[in-house]
Amino acid sequence: MSFVPCDSSGMATYEPKTIIITGVEGFIAFHVVNRLITNYPDYKIVVLDKDRPPTRSL
Repeated sequence: MSFVPCDSSGMATYEPKTIIITGVEGFIAFHVVNRLITNYPDYKIVVLDKDRPPTRSL
């Protein structure tokens, strides 16, 4: 049996550790990715765009 973290009300909590952003060639997505990297340094940010070949993650 695994342990599920709960908040004070007893509801299960979930915190994502990987975020996937598509369309990063666009102005808004580019700035969203920069903000995510700054605010969530422990998260893995994966960026995808059809105009750019896959490279290593940021």
